[in-house]
Amino acid sequence: MNTTHRAHWKLITLTALTALASVACSSPGTGGGGCPAGFTCTPNADGSGDSEGVGDANSAADASSDDGATVADGFADAGSVNSDVGQADTWTPPQDAGAPDTWTPPQDAGAPDTGNGAPDAGEPDVVPGQPVGNLYAHTKDTLYFLDVPAAAFKKVGVFTFNKNKGLVTDIALNQWGNLFAVTYGDLFQCNRMNAKCVWLAKLPQEFNGLTFIPEGVIDPNQEALVGIAGKGTWYHVQFGGGKVTLKAIGGYGGSWWSSGDAFSVVGVGTYATLKKCNGCDNYLAEVDPASGKIKKLIGKTGKAKGLFGLAWWAGVFYAVSSDGNVYVLDVKSGNATKVQGISIPKGVKWWGAGVSTRADG
Repeated sequence: MNTTHRAHWKLITLTALTALASVACSSPGTGGGGCPAGFTCTPNADGSGDSEGVGDANSAADASSDDGATVADGFADAGSVNSDVGQADTWTPPQDAGAPDTWTPPQDAGAPDTGNGAPDAGEPDVVPGQPVGNLYAHTKDTLYFLDVPAAAFKKVGVFTFNKNKGLVTDIALNQWGNLFAVTYGDLFQCNRMNAKCVWLAKLPQEFNGLTFIPEGVIDPNQEALVGIAGKGTWYHVQFGGGKVTLKAIGGYGGSWWSSGDAFSVVGVGTYATLKKCNGCDNYLAEVDPASGKIKKLIGKTGKAKGLFGLAWWAGVFYAVSSDGNVYVLDVKSGNATKVQGISIPKGVKWWGAGVSTRADG
């Protein structure tokens, strides 16, 4: 999520950082705000980012293969554990033995999906109906994900573009885990395993926030991609054939600006970070997913400012700031508590973050 002005280079992302199994929150649930297990939290601390991240990601296309095996996992690979070979996955039981897996809806054929399709070739398969992880964060030019077992942000790669290279102001992930990104001038779909981006369309409007809204809210038949302008206006972003159509659907209202991020997760709700001006205090708010209008202004985040990233993970609300810090937000008061003990690449300046509408938790 970019800052509201180019000068600030919008930076952070709400780091979905936390908590699946080994870093599960100490007090899971929508009322979260507790410090994740294994971490130390300091209320309202400012401070710099922690040391460089370590740890490896499980980047295999599938967790395991059922080709020739006796136990089906629902998404077998053709011929090897980690390879889909760019062919359509199908998870229709029983498993096949040596043939490409298939599962409908749309297959991964190596080309960019359009916002509601299945994963791209070479990316992990997603089983319909199951939660989708991980939590991703990015700087202006590099994509990271939270390696939960290692309690560290792991570098995915530097963003590369097949056209119109730019600085990434924010990202969003749909229910299949497809990752979309915006620069100041263009919309892309990016491979979440290597940060390679394919151009989709030119943008007529800059956004410092980006999120998917679950189907049935804005669009009755599919998820809707929403871009959030610096002054808080929400736009339904529709694209195809190299063109984007924007429809203003609402906004935060009053004099509220976008601090830089919003998220919408099925079963959790839609939330955003807000402010009144550049450099002003940040607030946490619950918003109407159909319009972005404030439903409930929860409260001020305290000394934590520049919260350009916001996300939910395993019952906890996370925010990341432009100075590289990660915070837990109290969903009842909005107050921010700094999370320590998580490894963050040295000198990182977050521009945005993203989590699927079916985030794990």
